[in-house]
Amino acid sequence: AGNYVKDDVWHALIVTISNAPYLQGYCVRSLYKVFQTYSDQESLVQVAVWCIGEYAEMLVNNVKVLEMEEPMTVSACLSTLCL
Repeated sequence: AGNYVKDDVWHALIVTISNAPYLQGYCVRSLYKVFQTYSDQESLVQVAVWCIGEYAEMLVNNVKVLEMEEPMTVSACLSTLCL
């Protein structure tokens, strides 16, 4: 839906992520990867930035990596977000 996602939908996604601790690491890594490609989609940016803010430690330290995931290296600065 891109930029046409209603506020209540992305708010619900944030609630879902915050209530699923076993998926938080996967979500933050997935959103970080997608954010690098689709940073022009406002709703995606809102969810990704919130998730990175909440779970940056999981992103930087590869916490709770699922078996299907490839470990990734992310600097503590998160270069695409540094100003």
